[in-house]
Amino acid sequence: MGGHTPDCWGFKSSRYRLRAIDQKETNRRLRAERLAAERAAAQRAAAERKRREVLAQRVNKAKGTLSDLEARLSRLALATEGLRAQFPMEQVDLTIPRLSIPNVEAPELLENLAAKVTGELEKAEAALLSIGKKARANSEFRNAAQSAAKLCAAKSVSAEDVLAQFMQLTKANRDQKLVLDRRAQLDRIIGRYPQGDLVRVLAKLKPLIVEALSTDSDSRFDGLEIEIRRQIQDMNAANVLAKANAAKAEGLLEALEKAIPLGEDQLKQRLELVRAGAIALPDGLETEVHGAIASAQRDRRVREQALASAIMRDTLSDLGYEASPVDETLFVKGGRVFFRRAGWDDYCVRLIVRPEEEELSFNLVKMDDVTEDAGNPARDADLDEEHAACVGYLEFADTLRARGLETEVFRRLPAGELPVQRVRTSDVPLPSLSSSRRSRKAPPARKRQPK
Repeated sequence: MGGHTPDCWGFKSSRYRLRAIDQKETNRRLRAERLAAERAAAQRAAAERKRREVLAQRVNKAKGTLSDLEARLSRLALATEGLRAQFPMEQVDLTIPRLSIPNVEAPELLENLAAKVTGELEKAEAALLSIGKKARANSEFRNAAQSAAKLCAAKSVSAEDVLAQFMQLTKANRDQKLVLDRRAQLDRIIGRYPQGDLVRVLAKLKPLIVEALSTDSDSRFDGLEIEIRRQIQDMNAANVLAKANAAKAEGLLEALEKAIPLGEDQLKQRLELVRAGAIALPDGLETEVHGAIASAQRDRRVREQALASAIMRDTLSDLGYEASPVDETLFVKGGRVFFRRAGWDDYCVRLIVRPEEEELSFNLVKMDDVTEDAGNPARDADLDEEHAACVGYLEFADTLRARGLETEVFRRLPAGELPVQRVRTSDVPLPSLSSSRRSRKAPPARKRQPK
Protein backbone atom coordinates (compact mmCIF):
# COMPACT_ATOMS: atom_id res chain seq x y z
CA MET A 1 0.00 0.00 0.00
CA GLY A 2 2.94 2.34 -0.45
CA GLY A 3 3.11 5.63 -2.34
CA HIS A 4 2.14 9.16 -1.41
CA THR A 5 -1.39 10.37 -2.01
CA PRO A 6 -1.58 14.16 -1.90
CA ASP A 7 -5.30 14.41 -1.16
CA CYS A 8 -6.14 12.28 1.81
CA TRP A 9 -7.91 12.14 5.15
CA GLY A 10 -4.60 12.34 7.08
CA PHE A 11 -5.57 15.64 8.73
CA LYS A 12 -7.54 18.13 6.73
CA SER A 13 -9.30 21.26 7.99
CA SER A 14 -11.78 22.93 5.67
CA ARG A 15 -14.05 25.93 5.86
CA TYR A 16 -17.47 25.07 4.52
CA ARG A 17 -20.25 27.12 2.96
CA LEU A 18 -23.72 25.94 2.06
CA ARG A 19 -25.14 27.22 -1.21
CA ALA A 20 -28.27 26.42 -3.16
CA ILE A 21 -27.88 22.81 -4.23
CA ASP A 22 -30.37 23.24 -7.05
CA GLN A 23 -27.85 25.06 -9.21
CA LYS A 24 -26.18 21.77 -10.07
CA GLU A 25 -29.11 19.42 -9.70
CA THR A 26 -28.64 16.62 -12.18
CA ASN A 27 -32.12 15.16 -12.01
CA ARG A 28 -34.11 16.78 -14.85
CA ARG A 29 -37.49 16.13 -13.34
CA LEU A 30 -36.56 17.71 -10.02
CA ARG A 31 -34.97 20.63 -11.84
CA ALA A 32 -38.13 21.18 -13.92
CA GLU A 33 -40.28 21.05 -10.79
CA ARG A 34 -38.00 23.50 -9.05
CA LEU A 35 -38.06 25.94 -11.96
CA ALA A 36 -41.86 25.71 -12.15
CA ALA A 37 -42.11 26.42 -8.41
CA GLU A 38 -39.75 29.38 -8.76
CA ARG A 39 -41.81 30.80 -11.63
CA ALA A 40 -45.04 30.39 -9.65
CA ALA A 41 -43.46 32.06 -6.60
CA ALA A 42 -42.19 34.93 -8.76
CA GLN A 43 -45.66 35.38 -10.29
CA ARG A 44 -47.28 35.43 -6.84
CA ALA A 45 -44.71 37.94 -5.61
CA ALA A 46 -45.29 40.16 -8.67
CA ALA A 47 -49.06 39.97 -8.22
CA GLU A 48 -48.72 40.87 -4.54
CA ARG A 49 -46.42 43.77 -5.40
CA LYS A 50 -48.95 45.04 -7.96
CA ARG A 51 -51.77 44.76 -5.42
CA ARG A 52 -49.78 46.81 -2.91
CA GLU A 53 -48.97 49.47 -5.50
CA VAL A 54 -52.63 49.76 -6.56
CA LEU A 55 -53.75 50.07 -2.94
CA ALA A 56 -51.10 52.75 -2.28
CA GLN A 57 -52.25 54.64 -5.38
CA ARG A 58 -55.84 54.52 -4.15
CA VAL A 59 -54.82 55.85 -0.74
CA ASN A 60 -52.73 58.58 -2.34
CA LYS A 61 -55.51 59.56 -4.74
CA ALA A 62 -58.13 59.61 -1.97
CA LYS A 63 -55.89 61.77 0.23
CA GLY A 64 -55.26 64.08 -2.72
CA THR A 65 -59.01 64.41 -3.23
CA LEU A 66 -59.47 65.17 0.46
CA SER A 67 -56.72 67.79 0.31
CA ASP A 68 -58.49 69.42 -2.65
CA LEU A 69 -61.72 69.38 -0.68
CA GLU A 70 -59.91 70.89 2.28
CA ALA A 71 -58.73 73.75 0.03
CA ARG A 72 -62.26 74.26 -1.34
CA LEU A 73 -63.66 74.34 2.18
CA SER A 74 -61.07 76.95 3.14
CA ARG A 75 -62.00 79.06 0.12
CA LEU A 76 -65.67 78.73 0.96
CA ALA A 77 -65.05 79.81 4.55
CA LEU A 78 -62.93 82.70 3.31
CA ALA A 79 -65.56 83.83 0.84
CA THR A 80 -68.27 83.64 3.50
CA GLU A 81 -66.20 85.70 5.92
CA GLY A 82 -65.48 88.23 3.17
CA LEU A 83 -69.16 88.64 2.30
CA ARG A 84 -70.10 89.11 5.94
CA ALA A 85 -67.35 91.69 6.35
CA GLN A 86 -68.26 93.65 3.22
CA PHE A 87 -72.03 93.44 3.57
CA PRO A 88 -72.86 93.34 7.28
CA MET A 89 -76.49 94.21 6.55
CA GLU A 90 -77.01 91.15 4.36
CA GLN A 91 -77.83 87.75 5.83
CA VAL A 92 -75.19 85.17 4.96
CA ASP A 93 -76.57 82.06 6.66
CA LEU A 94 -74.26 79.27 5.58
CA THR A 95 -72.90 76.21 7.37
CA ILE A 96 -69.38 75.19 6.30
CA PRO A 97 -68.75 71.41 6.39
CA ARG A 98 -65.87 70.27 8.58
CA LEU A 99 -63.08 68.02 7.36
CA SER A 100 -60.28 66.34 9.25
CA ILE A 101 -58.20 64.02 7.09
CA PRO A 102 -57.59 60.82 9.11
CA ASN A 103 -54.22 59.12 9.13
CA VAL A 104 -55.48 55.72 8.01
CA GLU A 105 -54.23 53.18 5.48
CA ALA A 106 -57.59 51.84 4.29
CA PRO A 107 -58.52 53.40 0.91
CA GLU A 108 -62.20 52.55 1.34
CA LEU A 109 -62.51 54.76 4.43
CA LEU A 110 -60.80 57.67 2.70
CA GLU A 111 -62.85 57.27 -0.49
CA ASN A 112 -66.12 57.12 1.46
CA LEU A 113 -65.13 60.21 3.45
CA ALA A 114 -64.25 62.09 0.24
CA ALA A 115 -67.62 61.19 -1.29
CA LYS A 116 -69.49 62.34 1.83
CA VAL A 117 -67.63 65.66 2.11
CA THR A 118 -67.97 66.30 -1.63
CA GLY A 119 -71.76 66.05 -1.34
CA GLU A 120 -71.87 68.38 1.66
CA LEU A 121 -69.54 70.88 0.03
CA GLU A 122 -71.50 71.00 -3.22
CA LYS A 123 -74.66 71.73 -1.22
CA ALA A 124 -72.89 74.55 0.63
CA GLU A 125 -71.55 76.07 -2.60
CA ALA A 126 -75.01 75.87 -4.14
CA ALA A 127 -76.39 77.57 -1.03
CA LEU A 128 -73.89 80.43 -1.46
CA LEU A 129 -75.00 80.91 -5.05
CA SER A 130 -78.62 80.91 -3.92
CA ILE A 131 -77.89 83.54 -1.27
CA GLY A 132 -76.48 85.82 -3.98
CA LYS A 133 -79.45 85.30 -6.29
CA LYS A 134 -81.95 86.15 -3.55
CA ALA A 135 -80.28 89.48 -2.83
CA ARG A 136 -82.13 91.27 -5.62
CA ALA A 137 -81.95 94.70 -3.93
CA ASN A 138 -78.19 94.71 -3.61
CA SER A 139 -76.58 94.01 -6.97
CA GLU A 140 -73.06 94.48 -5.62
CA PHE A 141 -73.62 91.84 -2.95
CA ARG A 142 -75.30 89.57 -5.47
CA ASN A 143 -72.34 89.75 -7.86
CA ALA A 144 -69.79 89.27 -5.07
CA ALA A 145 -71.63 86.21 -3.73
CA GLN A 146 -71.90 84.58 -7.14
CA SER A 147 -68.24 85.28 -7.95
CA ALA A 148 -67.17 83.84 -4.59
CA ALA A 149 -69.23 80.69 -5.14
CA LYS A 150 -67.67 80.12 -8.56
CA LEU A 151 -64.19 80.64 -7.16
CA CYS A 152 -64.83 78.15 -4.35
CA ALA A 153 -66.20 75.47 -6.68
CA ALA A 154 -63.43 75.80 -9.27
CA LYS A 155 -61.36 72.63 -9.64
CA SER A 156 -58.20 74.54 -10.50
CA VAL A 157 -57.59 77.79 -8.66
CA SER A 158 -54.34 79.71 -8.91
CA ALA A 159 -52.54 81.25 -5.98
CA GLU A 160 -53.16 84.62 -7.67
CA ASP A 161 -56.92 84.05 -7.51
CA VAL A 162 -56.80 83.06 -3.85
CA LEU A 163 -54.70 86.06 -2.88
CA ALA A 164 -57.04 88.27 -4.87
CA GLN A 165 -59.86 86.94 -2.75
CA PHE A 166 -57.88 87.73 0.39
CA MET A 167 -57.47 91.25 -0.99
CA GLN A 168 -61.21 91.52 -1.53
CA LEU A 169 -61.78 91.09 2.21
CA THR A 170 -60.03 94.35 2.97
CA LYS A 171 -61.54 96.34 0.12
CA ALA A 172 -64.06 98.20 2.23
CA ASN A 173 -61.92 98.81 5.30
CA ARG A 174 -58.25 99.20 4.44
CA ASP A 175 -55.93 101.54 2.62
CA GLN A 176 -55.21 99.73 -0.64
CA LYS A 177 -51.54 100.81 -0.79
CA LEU A 178 -50.88 99.35 2.63
CA VAL A 179 -52.65 96.14 1.68
CA LEU A 180 -50.65 95.89 -1.56
CA ASP A 181 -47.38 96.40 0.33
CA ARG A 182 -48.31 93.73 2.84
CA ARG A 183 -49.36 91.35 0.14
CA ALA A 184 -46.04 91.84 -1.69
CA GLN A 185 -44.23 91.08 1.56
CA LEU A 186 -46.26 87.91 2.09
CA ASP A 187 -45.73 86.92 -1.55
CA ARG A 188 -41.97 86.91 -0.97
CA ILE A 189 -42.32 84.70 2.07
CA ILE A 190 -44.72 82.28 0.39
CA GLY A 191 -42.44 82.19 -2.66
CA ARG A 192 -39.88 80.40 -0.50
CA TYR A 193 -42.06 77.32 -0.60
CA PRO A 194 -40.47 75.49 -3.55
CA GLN A 195 -42.49 72.30 -3.50
CA GLY A 196 -46.07 71.17 -3.52
CA ASP A 197 -49.33 72.89 -4.31
CA LEU A 198 -49.35 76.58 -3.37
CA VAL A 199 -53.13 76.61 -3.29
CA ARG A 200 -53.12 74.02 -0.52
CA VAL A 201 -50.41 75.91 1.31
CA LEU A 202 -52.42 79.11 1.10
CA ALA A 203 -55.50 77.25 2.29
CA LYS A 204 -53.65 76.14 5.43
CA LEU A 205 -52.29 79.65 6.01
CA LYS A 206 -55.61 81.32 5.20
CA PRO A 207 -56.51 82.56 8.73
CA LEU A 208 -53.04 84.04 9.23
CA ILE A 209 -53.00 85.72 5.79
CA VAL A 210 -56.50 87.17 6.21
CA GLU A 211 -55.62 88.62 9.58
CA ALA A 212 -52.26 89.92 8.33
CA LEU A 213 -53.90 91.77 5.42
CA SER A 214 -56.70 93.22 7.52
CA THR A 215 -55.15 94.04 10.91
CA ASP A 216 -54.80 97.69 11.93
CA SER A 217 -51.74 96.93 14.06
CA ASP A 218 -48.30 96.96 12.44
CA SER A 219 -46.82 95.00 15.34
CA ARG A 220 -49.54 92.39 14.94
CA PHE A 221 -48.72 92.17 11.24
CA ASP A 222 -45.03 91.66 12.09
CA GLY A 223 -45.94 88.82 14.47
CA LEU A 224 -48.18 87.19 11.88
CA GLU A 225 -45.45 87.52 9.26
CA ILE A 226 -43.03 85.66 11.55
CA GLU A 227 -45.59 82.92 12.14
CA ILE A 228 -46.30 82.54 8.40
CA ARG A 229 -42.56 82.31 7.71
CA ARG A 230 -42.18 79.65 10.43
CA GLN A 231 -45.02 77.57 9.02
CA ILE A 232 -43.56 77.82 5.50
CA GLN A 233 -40.23 76.57 6.86
CA ASP A 234 -42.01 73.73 8.66
CA MET A 235 -43.81 72.75 5.43
CA ASN A 236 -40.52 72.72 3.52
CA ALA A 237 -38.92 70.58 6.23
CA ALA A 238 -41.90 68.23 6.13
CA ASN A 239 -41.55 67.86 2.36
CA VAL A 240 -37.83 67.11 2.68
CA LEU A 241 -38.57 64.56 5.40
CA ALA A 242 -41.34 62.98 3.30
CA LYS A 243 -38.93 62.54 0.38
CA ALA A 244 -36.26 61.06 2.64
CA ASN A 245 -38.79 58.71 4.23
CA ALA A 246 -40.04 57.65 0.78
CA ALA A 247 -36.46 56.79 -0.25
CA LYS A 248 -35.88 54.94 3.01
CA ALA A 249 -39.14 53.01 2.62
CA GLU A 250 -38.16 52.03 -0.91
CA GLY A 251 -34.83 50.64 0.33
CA LEU A 252 -36.47 48.80 3.21
CA LEU A 253 -39.12 47.36 0.89
CA GLU A 254 -36.45 46.14 -1.53
CA ALA A 255 -34.49 44.50 1.31
CA LEU A 256 -37.64 42.93 2.76
CA GLU A 257 -38.75 41.50 -0.59
CA LYS A 258 -35.27 40.08 -1.16
CA ALA A 259 -35.18 38.42 2.26
CA ILE A 260 -38.85 37.38 2.28
CA PRO A 261 -40.20 37.12 -1.30
CA LEU A 262 -43.55 35.83 -0.06
CA GLY A 263 -45.00 36.85 3.28
CA GLU A 264 -45.01 39.88 5.62
CA ASP A 265 -47.73 41.41 3.39
CA GLN A 266 -48.95 43.97 5.95
CA LEU A 267 -45.43 45.20 6.59
CA LYS A 268 -44.75 45.52 2.86
CA GLN A 269 -48.05 47.35 2.36
CA ARG A 270 -47.18 49.97 4.96
CA LEU A 271 -43.78 50.50 3.34
CA GLU A 272 -45.48 50.88 -0.04
CA LEU A 273 -47.78 53.56 1.40
CA VAL A 274 -44.80 55.45 2.82
CA ARG A 275 -42.92 55.13 -0.47
CA ALA A 276 -45.91 56.51 -2.36
CA GLY A 277 -46.21 59.44 0.07
CA ALA A 278 -49.66 58.32 1.22
CA ILE A 279 -48.65 58.10 4.91
CA ALA A 280 -45.77 59.25 7.08
CA LEU A 281 -43.12 56.80 8.19
CA PRO A 282 -44.57 55.28 11.40
CA ASP A 283 -42.36 55.11 14.47
CA GLY A 284 -40.77 51.71 14.87
CA LEU A 285 -41.49 50.56 11.31
CA GLU A 286 -37.82 50.48 10.33
CA THR A 287 -36.98 48.44 13.44
CA GLU A 288 -39.86 46.09 12.66
CA VAL A 289 -38.54 45.55 9.11
CA HIS A 290 -35.01 44.82 10.32
CA GLY A 291 -36.41 42.41 12.90
CA ALA A 292 -38.43 40.56 10.25
CA ILE A 293 -35.36 40.30 7.99
CA ALA A 294 -33.17 39.06 10.86
CA SER A 295 -35.80 36.48 11.82
CA ALA A 296 -36.05 35.27 8.22
CA GLN A 297 -32.27 34.99 8.01
CA ARG A 298 -32.17 32.95 11.22
CA ASP A 299 -34.89 30.64 9.94
CA ARG A 300 -33.09 30.25 6.62
CA ARG A 301 -29.84 29.51 8.45
CA VAL A 302 -31.53 26.79 10.49
CA ARG A 303 -32.92 25.23 7.30
CA GLU A 304 -29.53 25.42 5.64
CA GLN A 305 -27.86 23.79 8.63
CA ALA A 306 -30.38 20.98 8.61
CA LEU A 307 -29.83 20.61 4.87
CA ALA A 308 -26.06 20.45 5.38
CA SER A 309 -26.55 17.56 7.81
CA ALA A 310 -28.76 15.79 5.28
CA ILE A 311 -26.19 16.34 2.52
CA MET A 312 -23.44 14.89 4.70
CA ARG A 313 -25.54 11.86 5.71
CA ASP A 314 -26.72 11.10 2.15
CA THR A 315 -23.26 11.56 0.64
CA LEU A 316 -21.68 9.10 3.08
CA SER A 317 -24.43 6.59 2.36
CA ASP A 318 -24.37 7.03 -1.42
CA LEU A 319 -20.59 6.62 -1.57
CA GLY A 320 -20.77 3.36 0.36
CA TYR A 321 -19.47 4.47 3.75
CA GLU A 322 -20.71 3.03 6.98
CA ALA A 323 -21.27 6.05 9.22
CA SER A 324 -22.30 6.83 12.75
CA PRO A 325 -25.65 8.66 13.08
CA VAL A 326 -25.63 12.19 11.60
CA ASP A 327 -27.88 14.37 13.73
CA GLU A 328 -29.73 17.20 11.98
CA THR A 329 -28.19 19.64 14.49
CA LEU A 330 -24.65 18.64 13.50
CA PHE A 331 -24.07 21.97 11.74
CA VAL A 332 -25.85 23.88 14.51
CA LYS A 333 -24.31 22.48 17.69
CA GLY A 334 -21.31 20.77 16.17
CA GLY A 335 -20.18 17.23 16.88
CA ARG A 336 -18.41 14.20 15.51
CA VAL A 337 -19.16 11.64 12.85
CA PHE A 338 -17.18 8.43 12.29
CA PHE A 339 -17.26 6.63 8.96
CA ARG A 340 -15.39 3.89 7.12
CA ARG A 341 -15.56 1.55 4.17
CA ALA A 342 -15.47 -2.20 4.13
CA GLY A 343 -11.95 -3.58 4.54
CA TRP A 344 -10.66 -0.78 6.74
CA ASP A 345 -10.61 -3.15 9.72
CA ASP A 346 -9.98 -1.15 12.88
CA TYR A 347 -9.55 2.21 11.11
CA CYS A 348 -12.10 4.92 10.35
CA VAL A 349 -12.26 8.62 9.56
CA ARG A 350 -13.32 10.99 12.32
CA LEU A 351 -15.09 14.13 11.15
CA ILE A 352 -15.37 17.04 13.59
CA VAL A 353 -17.76 19.92 12.78
CA ARG A 354 -17.19 23.33 14.41
CA PRO A 355 -20.14 25.58 13.40
CA GLU A 356 -18.76 28.72 15.08
CA GLU A 357 -15.73 28.67 12.79
CA GLU A 358 -17.58 26.92 9.94
CA GLU A 359 -14.83 24.32 9.93
CA LEU A 360 -14.65 20.62 9.17
CA SER A 361 -11.72 18.50 10.35
CA PHE A 362 -10.96 15.01 9.06
CA ASN A 363 -8.41 12.56 10.39
CA LEU A 364 -7.88 8.81 10.35
CA VAL A 365 -8.18 7.14 13.74
CA LYS A 366 -7.67 3.60 14.93
CA MET A 367 -10.10 1.85 17.21
CA ASP A 368 -7.81 0.38 19.80
CA ASP A 369 -8.33 0.08 23.54
CA VAL A 370 -4.59 -0.33 24.11
CA THR A 371 -2.54 2.86 24.35
CA GLU A 372 0.64 2.69 22.26
CA ASP A 373 3.66 4.94 22.16
CA ALA A 374 4.44 7.01 19.08
CA GLY A 375 7.46 4.83 18.39
CA ASN A 376 5.47 1.65 18.28
CA PRO A 377 6.16 -0.51 15.20
CA ALA A 378 2.44 -0.34 14.36
CA ARG A 379 3.23 3.12 12.94
CA ASP A 380 4.18 1.59 9.60
CA ALA A 381 0.84 -0.22 9.39
CA ASP A 382 -0.94 3.04 10.21
CA LEU A 383 0.81 4.80 7.35
CA ASP A 384 -0.24 2.10 4.89
CA GLU A 385 -3.84 2.42 6.07
CA GLU A 386 -3.71 6.21 5.69
CA HIS A 387 -2.60 5.87 2.07
CA ALA A 388 -5.33 3.32 1.41
CA ALA A 389 -8.03 5.51 2.95
CA CYS A 390 -6.96 8.65 1.11
CA VAL A 391 -8.18 7.53 -2.29
CA GLY A 392 -11.82 8.41 -1.49
CA TYR A 393 -11.31 11.98 -0.32
CA LEU A 394 -11.52 13.75 -3.67
CA GLU A 395 -14.70 11.90 -4.62
CA PHE A 396 -16.18 12.75 -1.22
CA ALA A 397 -15.33 16.48 -1.48
CA ASP A 398 -16.55 16.70 -5.08
CA THR A 399 -19.86 15.07 -4.20
CA LEU A 400 -20.41 17.45 -1.30
CA ARG A 401 -19.68 20.39 -3.59
CA ALA A 402 -22.05 19.16 -6.29
CA ARG A 403 -24.80 18.85 -3.69
CA GLY A 404 -24.25 22.28 -2.25
CA LEU A 405 -21.79 21.90 0.63
CA GLU A 406 -18.66 23.64 -0.59
CA THR A 407 -15.36 23.25 1.26
CA GLU A 408 -12.13 25.18 1.06
CA VAL A 409 -9.06 23.44 2.48
CA PHE A 410 -6.92 25.74 4.61
CA ARG A 411 -4.80 23.16 6.44
CA ARG A 412 -3.55 19.87 5.04
CA LEU A 413 -1.06 17.39 6.46
CA PRO A 414 0.24 14.52 4.37
CA ALA A 415 -0.17 10.93 5.45
CA GLY A 416 2.31 10.02 8.19
CA GLU A 417 2.91 13.61 9.29
CA LEU A 418 1.22 12.90 12.63
CA PRO A 419 0.67 9.61 14.44
CA VAL A 420 -2.72 8.03 13.88
CA GLN A 421 -4.76 8.75 16.97
CA ARG A 422 -6.24 5.92 18.99
CA VAL A 423 -9.83 5.93 20.17
CA ARG A 424 -11.71 3.50 22.30
CA THR A 425 -13.89 1.18 20.29
CA SER A 426 -16.75 1.90 22.69
CA ASP A 427 -16.56 5.59 21.72
CA VAL A 428 -17.15 4.89 18.02
CA PRO A 429 -20.94 4.49 17.41
CA LEU A 430 -20.73 2.69 14.07
CA PRO A 431 -23.76 0.46 13.47
CA SER A 432 -21.65 -2.66 12.76
CA LEU A 433 -19.72 -2.22 15.99
CA SER A 434 -22.92 -1.73 17.98
CA SER A 435 -24.47 -4.88 16.51
CA SER A 436 -21.33 -6.89 17.13
CA ARG A 437 -21.27 -5.72 20.74
CA ARG A 438 -24.90 -6.70 21.15
CA SER A 439 -24.27 -10.11 19.60
CA ARG A 440 -21.59 -11.01 22.04
CA LYS A 441 -22.96 -13.57 24.41
CA ALA A 442 -22.44 -13.25 28.09
CA PRO A 443 -20.42 -16.10 29.67
CA PRO A 444 -22.61 -18.87 31.03
CA ALA A 445 -23.44 -18.61 34.69
CA ARG A 446 -21.52 -20.95 36.92
CA LYS A 447 -23.66 -23.63 38.50
CA ARG A 448 -23.39 -24.15 42.19
CA GLN A 449 -22.10 -27.50 43.14
CA PRO A 450 -24.30 -29.32 45.61
CA LYS A 451 -22.74 -29.71 49.00
